[in-house]
Amino acid sequence: MGWLDFWKGKKDDAAIKRGFEVRKQENVEKVAKNEPEEKIVLCGVELDRMPADAEELNRMMARAAISIMPYLPTEQDVYWFVIEQYDRIISCGELVASIMATYPFKMYEIEYLDRKSENSYVGHKNPGIVYILNAILPDLVRHYGMVQAQTMLAFIFGTYLHGNKDLIKALRLKYAVHYHNNCISSGSFRTAEQWNEVISSVDN
Repeated sequence: MGWLDFWKGKKDDAAIKRGFEVRKQENVEKVAKNEPEEKIVLCGVELDRMPADAEELNRMMARAAISIMPYLPTEQDVYWFVIEQYDRIISCGELVASIMATYPFKMYEIEYLDRKSENSYVGHKNPGIVYILNAILPDLVRHYGMVQAQTMLAFIFGTYLHGNKDLIKALRLKYAVHYHNNCISSGSFRTAEQWNEVISSVDN
């Protein structure tokens, strides 16, 4: 009797019994060989199982923050990732306000508001943002729901900021000086003054 016949409803008790015995023996052999269980991937992080408590969840989110770094190989990638993700996180409003209060710095609107690398001289989407949208956020939404996912992503981003705060500070200053000088050259003095506020804050 073939599988097609079985699913059509033709019963062969002996064949069914043999099938169960074979499967049982396979399971016994697998245990005897001490084969490792398959790992799962959550937010780009390989785990033995889903986080079971707050401590394990925090550890997973910290590892998720680290997993972003290989996707940001250049200073330009890091800078645009930070300003774009900051804009995305702050748009969540009061939901993430308490988490953002723990960030190592507060950015000025002129740095991040509605700025996207694909619409700038960079000309393409930021690889860190793409990674978050494809590998991290969907898993968070799937397992924890949209509201909780937003707070968890804010935590992951904050962990990234704390781990790279010196580099980010240097890049904010570097780009602020660059934009300030461009504004002076083009006669955009009001905008230049806004960038000067950023410079003074970062360089303090």
